[in-house]
This record gives sequence, structure tokens and C-alpha cells, in this order.
Amino acid sequence: MSMAEHLVEAGRARVDAECDAAIAAVRRKLALAGGDYCVDCDDPIEIDRRCALPSAVRCIDCQKLHERNGHARQY
Repeated sequence: MSMAEHLVEAGRARVDAECDAAIAAVRRKLALAGGDYCVDCDDPIEIDRRCALPSAVRCIDCQKLHERNGHARQY
């Protein structure tokens, strides 16, 4: 295998590893959805909000900011 082929393979391996890490991070965030922590700031979602809306994925401050930035209402 030539030096160029080795470099290409090393580059592919790095890209694969970075993609795997990014996918794992997204999966961790999704696992938290509807959980105890905000998907945007990672702060705890207030207990009153979780009781009123168990599917909430954002704390109230991040939800307001999300809506203010023109995003659809997503609790």
C-alpha cells in the first residue's frame, strides 16, 4: 500500500471516529429528552415544569429563547 493510500485510510478512520462520537452525543441528548435536564443548556428542568409537561425537553428559559428565535413550539 502506498503512502497516499495509508493517508487516505487514516483520514477515513478519523472521519469515522468523529462521526461515531457525534452520533453518540446526539443519542445521549435524545436519551435526556423528556428527562430531568434541558437539551440546550444541560441545566435541570424545574420540577413544576416536568410535572405539568413530562415531555418537556427544555427548561422554561431555553424554551422561551427557542420560540423567540422563530422555532416552532416544541416543548
